[in-house]
Amino acid sequence: MASGPDPNSFGDGAKRDEAMTKVPSKDPKKKDDKKEEDLSEEDLKLKQNLELYVERVQDPNPELQKAALESMRQEIRASTSSMTLLDRMPKRLSWLELGALEEAGKLSITINKGGKFTVSQLFVDIQDFSNLEKLKVAWGVTDPKPHKAPKKVAVPSHLPEKLMKLDLQCFPDAELPSLLEPGKLRMLEKLYIKGGTKLTGFGKSVPEKPTECSVKVLRLKFLPRLKVEWRELRELYFPKLEFLDKYQSPHVSFCLCDGIGIWRGKSNQL
Repeated sequence: MASGPDPNSFGDGAKRDEAMTKVPSKDPKKKDDKKEEDLSEEDLKLKQNLELYVERVQDPNPELQKAALESMRQEIRASTSSMTLLDRMPKRLSWLELGALEEAGKLSITINKGGKFTVSQLFVDIQDFSNLEKLKVAWGVTDPKPHKAPKKVAVPSHLPEKLMKLDLQCFPDAELPSLLEPGKLRMLEKLYIKGGTKLTGFGKSVPEKPTECSVKVLRLKFLPRLKVEWRELRELYFPKLEFLDKYQSPHVSFCLCDGIGIWRGKSNQL
């Protein structure tokens, strides 16, 4: 029997959360070792150098911090890697000044809730990353010593111009920032939102006519308060939608999904 298409591609077949069926390794060190084995010699060297710069940036000496950041910028710019190895970098990498990563084509960021990065501030800092095509942002545990909220809240004006895939995990707010409302997503093709106990909708009001949203692949998982009906989702918010993966989002209602929460447009039927 021929295998189905990859669930991460357009018009894809679906596999329900493979990670839920796999037995995790009992030895995290072996898992990390396997990830390093997957890296090329060039990428492994770059990873090790970046980890060293991460340590140096946390030094109390401001001159050493500045030198480490500059070295990181130069290392990234000089590298021929696509920067996909950033997914394997330590979570503390997200503590760094994001400007050091402005040349990256793929970026994975973890943010502590209560930290200095609000959702809007994050997108302000990356909006001019001209090479960024794939972005994953995960909001982690609460910072025991949260920073004071800035008096003046920054407002991002646009997403990175080449961004094609956006993956938001454990989204912390009840509303998406205005630039992430579907009507503003005119270049993005894949939008994943996984986890967000506060998120209630895609905007303050339902659009009266179809938006110009270009998203074709939409994944909505573990969103207990997100409330939207199929007609609104398919006809108004995401009129170019070709694939929907809905899981543990009970108020995303009346969707024409199969038994495992998958819907495919007619052009993508097997």
